[in-house]
Amino acid sequence: MNNSDNLSALSEDNVFHGIYGDYTITPEDKVEVQRYRLAVFGCGISFCFGLFQWFILANSFAWIWLIALSISLGLALHWIHIYLRPLHKTLQIFWGIGSLG
Repeated sequence: MNNSDNLSALSEDNVFHGIYGDYTITPEDKVEVQRYRLAVFGCGISFCFGLFQWFILANSFAWIWLIALSISLGLALHWIHIYLRPLHKTLQIFWGIGSLG
């Protein structure tokens, strides 16, 4: 093993002390954070393209971008690391109600 392998192995074994208890950062956590960031990026892109279509092209089919925005937001809420379970579930419920509306 080289030095970078040793450093990554050491950093993954570290236990961090947070407000809500001890935790470690696993490789799965890193993947979920990347997915979360891509989903938030998708929200931004969908919003921008929707506004662009609404203002510049025509407003007849701009609502289609809301579907992509809603899906991206749902994925972001799925992958976000909120450790207060009631808050996480509440946000997902509000997302579901807003998507149905």
